[in-house]
Amino acid sequence: LGYLASHTQNILLGTAAVVLPLRNPWLVRKAAATVQTLSNQRLLLGVASGDRPSEYPVFGVDFHSRGESFRQAVEILRGEQDNKLASGMQVLPDAPQPPLLVAGLAQQSPAWVGDNMQGWLAYPGAPEDHVKRVGLWRDVAGDKPYISFIHLDLVDNPDAPIRRHRFGVSTGVKGLIQELESMKAAGVDHIGLHFRRNQRLLEETFEQIGKSVLPLFHT
Repeated sequence: LGYLASHTQNILLGTAAVVLPLRNPWLVRKAAATVQTLSNQRLLLGVASGDRPSEYPVFGVDFHSRGESFRQAVEILRGEQDNKLASGMQVLPDAPQPPLLVAGLAQQSPAWVGDNMQGWLAYPGAPEDHVKRVGLWRDVAGDKPYISFIHLDLVDNPDAPIRRHRFGVSTGVKGLIQELESMKAAGVDHIGLHFRRNQRLLEETFEQIGKSVLPLFHT
């Protein structure tokens, strides 16, 4: 992200997501402050509790207490445990805290997430999946951003119908527009496009999205 910060000026930079129970939260906070400084405050810090039990023994962390570890880490990221620092110590650079976005619920109640996070990185799904989730989020978080993702395979044929796969779709540009319009109607505020499944050249894919899709959703 530091590298990307030096090569860009306007785009937001984000993590999706830092598994806080497996990372030292003081170092996460310092790294985030560094990226905030390098990017002129363009970082969105996505965080999570993690969900793969096999990873935790490697770090000497108890899988079943990851929810509590997550909450403690959030307190450190917010500066709420700075009284533990020795006299004269501080976390540098001194930068504004980036917005905290949570992936899933991180073993917390929806009410806690709505109170303590600045946005929700909801798991991917079809538009109808998001209607209920958006309703839940609005109940606990008001107008804070609801964000999700599409694992996209954008095919050459612009009229190719939508074919769903795990976490996304394979479709042409018209189908992508239809999917994004449906997401917007469901109440999704922002969508990230993930291209791991994409079979076309990325340069061609980005060019088509830039010319034919983004102008419909960015004014």
